[in-house]
Amino acid sequence: MSRLRFSSLSRLPTTSRGGRVALRATGTRGVGLLALGLGAALWTGCAAPAGINAARDAELAETARVTQGTRLELQTQAARLAELEGQMRDLSERLAWSAERDRAQDRALDSLRGPLPAAVRPSTGGSPVAGRLSPDEATAYRAALDLYFARQYAAAISAFRDLQTRFPGGGYDDNAEYWIGESHYGLEDYTSARAAFERVLSRHPGSAKADDAQLKLGYCYLKQGNPRRAGEEFRKLVSLHPSSEYVERARAELAKLGIP
Repeated sequence: MSRLRFSSLSRLPTTSRGGRVALRATGTRGVGLLALGLGAALWTGCAAPAGINAARDAELAETARVTQGTRLELQTQAARLAELEGQMRDLSERLAWSAERDRAQDRALDSLRGPLPAAVRPSTGGSPVAGRLSPDEATAYRAALDLYFARQYAAAISAFRDLQTRFPGGGYDDNAEYWIGESHYGLEDYTSARAAFERVLSRHPGSAKADDAQLKLGYCYLKQGNPRRAGEEFRKLVSLHPSSEYVERARAELAKLGIP
């Protein structure tokens, strides 16, 4: 190959031997430059797709990162919304409980003022009372209720049970059972709370606390992750106690559960 290149160059018109040597040198350098140019072109052609792929991979990675961040943000917002709904529900319940405490204290004071007619149920919806509601019973009930609203739930349970033991079938027996359930609920012992609320319904079907107990049964099942049973209890409240102050709350919970 060298022979062909140099023989071709030797035919070029020259005037001296020195000029022919210069042309040979120039031809060799040109071929080398041409080879370098072809090599660079080939390298650029191979490197370009790799650069494009790298940019595409970086873009996909960034998209995945943004998507993951958005998903986490949505999950955080959903959890926060559920927390706020729970806080609103607890606030609503506390307001209802505060009103109940005020009513209970008023009833306790009324019971101290004089005797009740025979076989008259107090406004709390307790068991039939013969003659007089004992001032000691009313005082014990009020003290137990104060423990509950002070969030001393374990002490409240003991106080309400003591009330039931001291005054079996007394005027506040069903209320005591209900607040035992509420105290267990406050301790997050939802199984024991359910049992107490069910005793209110089974042992005191005509109690004024029946609708309260029915509502809290639904909330117990919600807390235990059983929305189907919770819905059943809320529907019972609506159907069995249509005039209850808790009907709208039960309907709202049914709507959240998607139950017509």
